[in-house]
Amino acid sequence: MANYFITQLKYLAIYIRLTKKIKKNNLKNNFSKKKIILCELNNFSSFQIPIFYFLNHFLHSFPYEIRGFYNYSVIKHSIDENYFIFFLRKYVFNLMIKKIYKLFNVKNFIYPRKVHNQTKVNKYHSKIINLKSKKKLTNFKVQDVLIGDLIYDTYCKKYREPTLNFKDQRFSNLVRESINLLFFWLEYFENNQDIEKVVNSHAVYSYGIILRVALKFNKKAYLLSLDRIKRLNKRFPFEIHHKDFDLIRFNKLNLKKRKKIYLQGKHILDNVLKGNEKSFNIVSTLKKNSFLKNNQKSLIKKNNKIKILVSPHDFYDAPHGWGDHVLFSDYYEWLRYILNLSLKTNYNWYIKSHPDLVGKLGTTQRKSRSIIDEMFNNKKNITVLPPNYSNYRIVKDKIDFIITCHGSVAYEFPYFKIPTITCSKVNPFINCKFNIHAKSKNHLKYIIFNLKKFKKNSSIKKEEIYKYFANRYVFYNTNDWLFNFFEYSNYLKGWYRRDGPELYYYWLKNYEKISIKNINLTIDKFIKSEDILMNKEHLNKQ
Repeated sequence: MANYFITQLKYLAIYIRLTKKIKKNNLKNNFSKKKIILCELNNFSSFQIPIFYFLNHFLHSFPYEIRGFYNYSVIKHSIDENYFIFFLRKYVFNLMIKKIYKLFNVKNFIYPRKVHNQTKVNKYHSKIINLKSKKKLTNFKVQDVLIGDLIYDTYCKKYREPTLNFKDQRFSNLVRESINLLFFWLEYFENNQDIEKVVNSHAVYSYGIILRVALKFNKKAYLLSLDRIKRLNKRFPFEIHHKDFDLIRFNKLNLKKRKKIYLQGKHILDNVLKGNEKSFNIVSTLKKNSFLKNNQKSLIKKNNKIKILVSPHDFYDAPHGWGDHVLFSDYYEWLRYILNLSLKTNYNWYIKSHPDLVGKLGTTQRKSRSIIDEMFNNKKNITVLPPNYSNYRIVKDKIDFIITCHGSVAYEFPYFKIPTITCSKVNPFINCKFNIHAKSKNHLKYIIFNLKKFKKNSSIKKEEIYKYFANRYVFYNTNDWLFNFFEYSNYLKGWYRRDGPELYYYWLKNYEKISIKNINLTIDKFIKSEDILMNKEHLNKQ
């Protein structure tokens, strides 16, 4: 509680300083009842500061009415809280952040509540809890709004469960709350036809429900952060999707630009995978480069058997954030299948979870690791490698194959001519030929039981890896669209510390140096382009 009040005092000081800064730009509260923009009310500084510029870009051309909406219902708090807690949440908690939002031209705030008519809620609640199929839940729709994947991921995230349990009473309660939230927004959009845009920080978990409703009503839906601006659509309403990084846009660049981006990507990838610790402006969740050269003792058995490394994922990190993987319902189900396959082979199997991740990300990652260790320890032909066992050592040990759903290992190890098998139909490498893509469970089984054949026929072209990397991590890397990535990361002593008041200190310090004209031109280029994801072509840097 003491920390809460200290934080609020920090935001009070920030608010006072901002009133002086923002008044210099003569920003006006151009409230209108003609068109409405809904923007998420959250505690993420990395969203709040970009939203200031994003909203005012639109206000320069039209007097929108800006409404904030509280978006922690279900994932953090019950949508049916008692009135006292609801009163505190609406009128007392985070008061200073709301005052900052009002400086940003936000008129008022919407707090979702349980809908009065529970008939439809009960109907869909009954349907969902009686599905008994994880795959059916993933693709379940309510009034033509895809919501099953969001319920699924919210359950895993909120309750720290690696997979879904239909018999869990908490799941039943969560379904009811999620459907209430959905119907709240369906009714709200029905009654507020002048809504034109919705701006959010995330499209996963229950955060994404309002975005799915907005798309149903043919409204514009955006994701916003210090790293990117993304436009969602009905076909791909997901946090991230392989279509985001489609090569079509890159291939339309003139030869000079393509070559420059390609060479930049090649330089970065060569440096990273050859163990150069020099940083580059990509948001990495690892504390250090796993390809750094070292003198670790080999833990890989020296024999003639095929050696396979399984590279798992965090069970709780939005398993459907990319969409429906098709082959498996979640990362836990995938690992169970791999485990069962491994027991039917005579290979040497290895599994290694990520080293500790930065910031709060490490908490759930360690929880996943403990489950993985329990699953694979003392199993025939399987060795659980320590998380700090380096990828450099694995390459040197001459591992034969890597298996992942969609991890970065799918381009890292093919760089060293080590074939990688992907197990997701929506993995970002699905259109790349440097991987072996399992098309179904049976196909995956066939691949595993015929690895010698796939090893012999493997054809990996490093040029394709360079092109993939350059497209995704150079052309689509827009971490500098607002702030200089290196500067603010160094100021905060880590990019992952950017969601507290400290980022405001950086902003206030550099406020006069930021060109609002350039930012408006950048946003304008992106909006007019109709592209899904912001890329280098949109940036208006001097």
